[in-house]
Amino acid sequence: MNRLKNQRAYLAGAMDRVADRGKGWRQNITPFLESLGIIVFNPITKPTDIGLEDNDSHLVKTKLKAAEDMTN
Repeated sequence: MNRLKNQRAYLAGAMDRVADRGKGWRQNITPFLESLGIIVFNPITKPTDIGLEDNDSHLVKTKLKAAEDMTN
């Protein structure tokens, strides 16, 4: 019996102050979790256009933080 089958895991972790934005460890662990039947939610690969964590949005957030402009 696989008690983990159909359970869900959100790959929470640092993204802003990490060189690869946390992409590497998420890619490494995902196949293992999926082999256990776990449904994986990865913030790097969101299935929507809302709240994307892509390189472009990361650059915008970095610039706004540097300018201390949290209004946008």
